Amino acid sequence: MFLILRTARSAWRCSNGIYLKSFNYPKFRPAKSQHRALSVFAEFKLPNNISSDVEKHSISPDKKHLAISWKADNSQTNEYYSLWLRHQCNCEKCLQISSNQNIINPDDLDPPIFLEELSIKDECVYITWKYEDGRIHKGFISLHWLYHMRRKIPAKKSDVKFYLPEFEFEEVLSSDEGLYNYLSLMNQHGVVKVINAPAEKGMAQIAERISFRLRSFYGFEFDVLVVDDPINIAYSDVRLKHHTDLPYCYHQAGLQHLHCIKNDPCVKGGVLTLNNIYTIADNFRKEYPEYFLTLTRVPVIFHHLTFTLQTYMEVRSTIFSLDHNGDISYVRWSPAPQGPVIEMKDASTLDAFFKAYNQFYRYVENYPPKTTITYRPGDIVSFHNFRMIHARSKIELNGGTRHLRGCYTPIDEFLSKLRYLSIKLGKPTSAPLTLF
Repeated sequence: MFLILRTARSAWRCSNGIYLKSFNYPKFRPAKSQHRALSVFAEFKLPNNISSDVEKHSISPDKKHLAISWKADNSQTNEYYSLWLRHQCNCEKCLQISSNQNIINPDDLDPPIFLEELSIKDECVYITWKYEDGRIHKGFISLHWLYHMRRKIPAKKSDVKFYLPEFEFEEVLSSDEGLYNYLSLMNQHGVVKVINAPAEKGMAQIAERISFRLRSFYGFEFDVLVVDDPINIAYSDVRLKHHTDLPYCYHQAGLQHLHCIKNDPCVKGGVLTLNNIYTIADNFRKEYPEYFLTLTRVPVIFHHLTFTLQTYMEVRSTIFSLDHNGDISYVRWSPAPQGPVIEMKDASTLDAFFKAYNQFYRYVENYPPKTTITYRPGDIVSFHNFRMIHARSKIELNGGTRHLRGCYTPIDEFLSKLRYLSIKLGKPTSAPLTLF
């Protein structure tokens, strides 16, 4: 999303017509038409008359805010601060067109800055800024960029009803529309299922439609089979408690893909259960605020030592992390590779931690699941690894074979592809990462 909209942001020069960035060949070239508002979006199905969606606009009496009411948002008014607008100026003194990166001098962002004059034309907002010392700067900003950055009315969590989306393998592989639907529903629900995937390279083809496969210390992919002396608890027949993968990595894999290669009829169990850890943590916070607070304060070690792979991974982190607003920004939950609490001596700290930890464990394990899945050969279940905790029931092979193949893809590449396709296909999403 940012690439083309920053391109939109930087696509106009006031006197030299339009410059268009091609995704196939990354050079700017002068467009034949001198009208700089329309043809930049020719390859992508963005509206080329976004100015018609502006119901009204005005400068505040203190000249520090631009207010725009957008028809698409039921005339909801968004305010843009003068300093924020100055930082987003698209003129050639502030933005390098070839790289779409800022060249504005930070010294030029010293408040107060006032909006002296403003007009909308050619799909741009033309602004004259005035500094306290009398300096003037004239520039412009793409309306598409302001529209993209507006504060949207958030949907209520209850408005989105969960279900398990299902796609044919060829549907995802054969068209951008199919891939967009797959990615969009993955972002919305956290999990999707592909059916009728070929055993040979089917999972790799799905993963690489999104981006590239991440290489972990297991390799680009891994086989989940019940074996003697497993290097991972998943390679045994025991029940797996709810967890996310790779909690001992600072950058956990974003998406996990599990492809069922074989699951003989005689095999019992191995049922996959998925749930949203952020929803669970948010409700736990409401019901047990003191326990929740403890799990934001006491750090523990997540680690994985494998002599076979000559690997020792370790992360020191709290179970819950909060952002600047106090909202849950990250949950690191995986009982099997969780090591000791870093504090070894203080009784009150350790007692408080394990009371909170055990309560959260019971809360997670007893929380109603979002979905359960029994694998069939040809199924590929893909899900947000650090959003959707997953569990597995005990496996009884009964002389048969259960074989899953897995891999990971990065969350940034997933979101990038979703943003790109939403623009190319004219779909209504800017693809923020959905957690709840």
